[in-house]
Amino acid sequence: MGNSSSSRTMLGPTPALPYLLPEGVIPKSLHGGHGSPDSNKKLQQLLRANEATYSVLYHERKFHNHIPHILGSAFFLGASSEQLVEIYEENSKRLEIWQEDSPAEVTGDDWRDFYGLREYQRGYRDYFTDEVVFASFDWKRVVFKYLLVDEAKLLKGLTADLAHPLIHLAYAFELGSAEVAIEALTLDVVCYPPKEDYEEEYMKIYVKLQNNPSIAALAEDPITILGQVRDNTELDNVSDTPFRDLKELILPFLIRLDLSNPNDTIYQISYATSLLVTATHNKGDYQVDFALVHTLTASHAVLILLPLLPMQYKISLLVNLWIFILRTYIQVGRPLINPNLIWEYGGVQHEQMTWDHIVDLALTGPMMFDPHYLKVIRALKALYENTPDDSVRELYLREAAMFATETKGYLKDFSGKGLNVRHNH
Repeated sequence: MGNSSSSRTMLGPTPALPYLLPEGVIPKSLHGGHGSPDSNKKLQQLLRANEATYSVLYHERKFHNHIPHILGSAFFLGASSEQLVEIYEENSKRLEIWQEDSPAEVTGDDWRDFYGLREYQRGYRDYFTDEVVFASFDWKRVVFKYLLVDEAKLLKGLTADLAHPLIHLAYAFELGSAEVAIEALTLDVVCYPPKEDYEEEYMKIYVKLQNNPSIAALAEDPITILGQVRDNTELDNVSDTPFRDLKELILPFLIRLDLSNPNDTIYQISYATSLLVTATHNKGDYQVDFALVHTLTASHAVLILLPLLPMQYKISLLVNLWIFILRTYIQVGRPLINPNLIWEYGGVQHEQMTWDHIVDLALTGPMMFDPHYLKVIRALKALYENTPDDSVRELYLREAAMFATETKGYLKDFSGKGLNVRHNH
């Protein structure tokens, strides 16, 4: 189902405004590695095949197509062309071939009318495909055109659905893929949260408070704030409370985030979310919470996208990420963050505490076909390679070794009610 160019009357040609294009470039070190030219050629072929063949949502539109995530992670970890094909073939078994059509064509006049309606996934995929063609295949310009229009509404919606649209978009830029960018925009629109569940009220309040000197004096690092969230007994019984009704409880923790230097903030957030994944289990019983995994991979996605955005949008993206992290941490029961679990871990011999061993296990071990497994290891490797502090670098290495060795699956035992964190694959 295509969209004729005559339908494009709402936005028209992209205005020649500087903020519609990326300001910077993504440092290569943030990829956490690199693949060979042959692997990249095969990767791009597989990404195009996935976009043309398989829907972005499947299983009653509840689950997300993770092909770009796992292929991108495997590629940056050094997977061969043969390994990429094997991973693609295994992961595509669960996907659904494009079959459905949208209830109506999506056009330039009505593209804003179907936010959050998953049945329009094919319509938006076709619409954004046409937009990229209409822009002479300058897909990056199309992405920023839609992300930043309407007071950057779609930028603020990227953290919906366990941040899958955000993560997908970061892979588009890392992999230089128009196809993945089209999928990301499609996910952003059709997974947009319902009005009653949207964090816009938090954003409005935050904007009013962020320039208040007394608020700035309260600024603290993310790991300290999460400790305060854990200690707040008022949050003990809120699992069935709509998120919008928790403003009085959540705002004190939201406004304490120090945003004076966005680059420093995202590294601090990434440090905290790495611990959410690796240091919240019971000693001797290593189990990873599925939702917490997404706080780290979403943080890595923001780490990728942040250099591309002007300052005002950096702040917006960081605030939305922090809301997502707070929300998820509360949803899963505010577990204790105990870094000693990492420092005292003895499940890997000293000679195996290397990235070569970790990456080999990731690409050949029993979890090699799991997208989240590879994404976490790559995110930790990227943090390791971009952190100057030797003790923090060692922490990331130990986290990756423990995660790669001990992860056999994920906890998925919360209802998703109230705070409405989707537990989608």
